[in-house]
Amino acid sequence: MSTGSEPGMESDPKGPKLHASLLLPRDFSLFIKWQRKHCPGSELGEIHDALEYYRFIHHRDALLNGEKILPITWKSHVGSECGHAKHPSDRVINELCPVCEVKACLCFLEAIALVWRKEGGPRLKPTYQRTSTPVSYDLRNGWHAARLQMLKLLEMFEIMVMYEQLWEAQNLSEAATARETNCASKALKLAQEECPYPARLSPAHMWAKKQSSARAKKTVTISPDVEIKTNDTVSKAETKFSRDRSVFSSYRKMEIYEPGEHACPEDSEFINTSQLDGTFADLRNLKIYVTDDEDAFDDLQIDPKSLCDSVGRCEGIVGLHGLRDEIVKWVGEFKDEGPEQAADFEWMVKEADRVIVLIDGVMGGVVEAFFFDGSGGLESDDGDSEDETETGADMGDWTSLRKVL
Repeated sequence: MSTGSEPGMESDPKGPKLHASLLLPRDFSLFIKWQRKHCPGSELGEIHDALEYYRFIHHRDALLNGEKILPITWKSHVGSECGHAKHPSDRVINELCPVCEVKACLCFLEAIALVWRKEGGPRLKPTYQRTSTPVSYDLRNGWHAARLQMLKLLEMFEIMVMYEQLWEAQNLSEAATARETNCASKALKLAQEECPYPARLSPAHMWAKKQSSARAKKTVTISPDVEIKTNDTVSKAETKFSRDRSVFSSYRKMEIYEPGEHACPEDSEFINTSQLDGTFADLRNLKIYVTDDEDAFDDLQIDPKSLCDSVGRCEGIVGLHGLRDEIVKWVGEFKDEGPEQAADFEWMVKEADRVIVLIDGVMGGVVEAFFFDGSGGLESDDGDSEDETETGADMGDWTSLRKVL
């Protein structure tokens, strides 16, 4: 790359150092042969940077297509390997032009991201497997190291852009032609638009901790006397403290609870969100689907994408559904089975955005419930697809600036 790495030189010790078997499982033996011949100073079996990965892919594709790679005669302002014209202000001899260097970095990052997705990706998915494998840690570290290498390259391109602008200001007649080359400006724009990154880096329930304010806290004091105004006369009287209703009568879970004047009316369209238990608040906001077909319910746990075909449309949210009390009762019995079940339930509800409820076709009670995240790949209530991969907003995939815009 432009940082000065050439074939045969030792790679940066701070590079990704990803084992080639992770990214090239089928071509690992070919990579070892190529590495021994073309990179004698490199550690065997390890991919150290995007340029090394690019060289091998270029070599492998040429072998598969039966092509013979001919060396390109060096010309001024031309990449020695890619053959693309560079900006006239760039007089450094490199294997690749700036645009091809960025493409090599993007190709390397995409290769790591592809394998990383198969290992679970950079976030927890709505499944019961909450532990990361050693391979996923290697891929995560490799991706971050490769991204850091690319950022260092882009920092150098930002300096090159200033030289390009200076040259164009001094050569106005040739400025338009110079901008058509594979210059650093084009490379920066390509990196900004195409660089892949996870659409969401952390689970939805993990929020940033707010810093505590340094301002002084307000205090409340009770005056020993109060002013009483009667007609035009103002007089002072002692503050009288009288015992109001018991604090237990304000606790909603107690039998002696007495709703206040501002309490949510019974059976109204408003949802009481003032409960202390946030898990049940999340539960009440889940989209609900109801079915009495046990086979369809079992199939949906394997493939939730067939949701609408099996159980029909969404019936609103749990908090406004007629089975609300039955679902809450079933959840309470499930959590009472043990601390592990309670922890699993809290995690499932926080990760999910909808629930499928299996009811008894005869008695009508809740038999079982399945919680899952259906933010992508399912049909919404109006029949439109909720798959947001085209706009780059899918929570389980990767995106880029070009996809978002």
